[in-house]
Amino acid sequence: MSVLFLLPAALAGTPTITLTATLRDDLQTITGELRVTDGEGIRFIDALSLLPQPTSDTVALRTWPRSPEQGWVEITEHADSLSFYAILPRRYDASGLVPGRGVFLNGLWHPQPVRGAALEDAYWDVTLTLPEGAVGTLNGSYGTSELQWQGQAERLAISAIPGGEIRSLPLEAGELVVVDSRARPALDERLAVLMEGSWPGPMAPDALVVVTPSRRRLCRPGPDVLFLSDRAFRATGGLWRYHSQAVRLGLLSAALPIPERWQRHLAAAAIADRLYEEPTPEELLGWFSWIPQIDDLLYDGRMPFFSEIFNETWPGDPLADDLQEIIDRHIPSRALMHRIDALYGEGTTLRLATGLLAGGSLHEATIAAGVPPAVLKDWLGWQAPVEMSVDVEALSEDHWRVTVDRIAEDNAPVEPVVVVIDEVERRLLLGPGSDRAVIEQPYPPSAVQLDPDRRLYQTDRSDDRWPERWTAVVSFFPYELNIRAARLSAYANLGLRRQYSTLWRYDLGAYTDPENIIGTSVRATRYLGPLVDRRYRVLRVWGGLGSAVLDPDFRPVTGSPVVAEAFIGTAWDTRERLALSRSGHRISAAISGGLVPGSTERWGSTVMTLLTQQPIGGRVMAVGRVRGGLASGDVEHRLLSLGGSGGVQGLPPAAFLGSDRAIASGELRWLALHNVSVPIPLAWVSEVQVSGGADVGTGSRDGVRTAAAGWSAGLGFVADIVGADPNFGGIWLAGPAWTTDDTLSNGLQLYVRISQPF
Repeated sequence: MSVLFLLPAALAGTPTITLTATLRDDLQTITGELRVTDGEGIRFIDALSLLPQPTSDTVALRTWPRSPEQGWVEITEHADSLSFYAILPRRYDASGLVPGRGVFLNGLWHPQPVRGAALEDAYWDVTLTLPEGAVGTLNGSYGTSELQWQGQAERLAISAIPGGEIRSLPLEAGELVVVDSRARPALDERLAVLMEGSWPGPMAPDALVVVTPSRRRLCRPGPDVLFLSDRAFRATGGLWRYHSQAVRLGLLSAALPIPERWQRHLAAAAIADRLYEEPTPEELLGWFSWIPQIDDLLYDGRMPFFSEIFNETWPGDPLADDLQEIIDRHIPSRALMHRIDALYGEGTTLRLATGLLAGGSLHEATIAAGVPPAVLKDWLGWQAPVEMSVDVEALSEDHWRVTVDRIAEDNAPVEPVVVVIDEVERRLLLGPGSDRAVIEQPYPPSAVQLDPDRRLYQTDRSDDRWPERWTAVVSFFPYELNIRAARLSAYANLGLRRQYSTLWRYDLGAYTDPENIIGTSVRATRYLGPLVDRRYRVLRVWGGLGSAVLDPDFRPVTGSPVVAEAFIGTAWDTRERLALSRSGHRISAAISGGLVPGSTERWGSTVMTLLTQQPIGGRVMAVGRVRGGLASGDVEHRLLSLGGSGGVQGLPPAAFLGSDRAIASGELRWLALHNVSVPIPLAWVSEVQVSGGADVGTGSRDGVRTAAAGWSAGLGFVADIVGADPNFGGIWLAGPAWTTDDTLSNGLQLYVRISQPF
């Protein structure tokens, strides 16, 4: 619901808004009244109802404490005032009520003044009444019972924490106040160090920080206040330093004494960039990028707070739910800073910031810094992503051409583009809209890199380098341990793909499982369809060749245990690659066949799988899987197993092997603990899952049909390794409930897993 009112045109001049409001004891309802003077042409809108809703599991898990909710502000017009009634959604990230923690709102809760399509700065005189026992904030003011604030801003940011505390951190000069639900000595110490080391003198800092249960962004600056995630600085050892740049930028964006929001944020970006520490996260992790988890962490963008930790120029949070992002969205302050510095020289934005901090107007500051004022206006508006590519062409032995292409919307502004040819940096100016630049030289370049610092807003960087660069990853992982059978399943793999490519991957692997002592394979995979994150797509098609040594403990082997095989398959999988994926579907089909070299033994099989998972309520998820398959041949190890992880989990993998198989499985998964932070060695447990399931299956061999049913129960955990990378692990107990053949039952099966059973 979105309600608009237009104030009478008779009001003129700078708008002044007097607002009184009460946050009720339920912490989900706010009532109030406001009056406006000199407000000609201002509209008041319900911004809370405009909050975008998550469309992916990744964002939903980090947005909703419980089930999805929508808030709204009901606005009623009176003769000389407006009254309002706000219902707050349960939502993380300073946009609602977080059960058990409090209210955190960076604006949104009151009738929002706008002029045309832009937020309107107004002079506010505000009184907010808090529930008894709550500690609260109102922009830069803090306290209990009743808060008052006067000043210029485009929004009112509030918080209310039942039983909270106020801490004044010792600084050499100025004041840094933290409002929180509990003591955090390590966070306080690091905040104080950052503030003293970042603040541009000579004025003393005056800053207010509200520690917030935020799961998508480390920092959300408001007027005179910073909403800081309680995950800030929660990292193993010295890795907390990689949160420092984001927190530094947030502190300065909230506290610098510059009235206009976007100018304040631009100045903060320039000051913070000057203090950026080395080595960067990419440089630190680059030494370990051959590890698949590190490689994925660098490229797929799924890690919480990825953009802020990696100091990216453009935001990585796909849910644009800050007030400025909902209404009159601007490009990020760091993107604007890099454009200015690229075109007018390093340090230009810092000189502009110095002028603003000295009290000069924007016009005076830009002229003093050597920047035409019109340039900032052209660059300030939001911009859609551009597609960039570089190509090298030999026209003759001593005539080479480097072509840089930009594909962009017609209204995309001119922007500087950096291209590095043989370690020599050049700056091009491309645009408006789509454009091309050509560089000719008498010798062949050895390497060309476009946009090396990733300043441009791109969604695909696979064409930014010539010649193509390949990345390799090497891995070894045990993925399941059947304790009852004393059998470990594991794989080792060498993977190759073009840097930033989302289309092809090549793998050379080795594995061991209940059927094979050891196996090897070479595989090519083609990814198609829309992206589910920065790297992986929903559709993949694969094919390959392999060999294996059959395990005689699984079934007796007559003759040679060595087999050769080939396989092809395809899968459509809309699930996200999360430790706790909650929704989506998977449809897959695979065909394989092989032979025993030097003999007449052959086999062939085809398997299809249908899987669906859907959330039920806030913390419960239902998962269903159906598998069917046909197999024929002389090698028992390649027949279809009725038991094990792929079948009735309560039966051993070797209990029954057939020429056909049909399995139906279901599981309910309940998040007993969600978004907690329990420290363990080198990690923090953030989620605890309790699950229960059932399997039923049937298979036949030589005309004899067998059926079985079983149950399973599991306890799973998500641990944020070194405080950053969520990983899943758990233990499952399974047993038979019923079989048509009593010889299949072999007691309980115990599985240790690093992924969900299906």
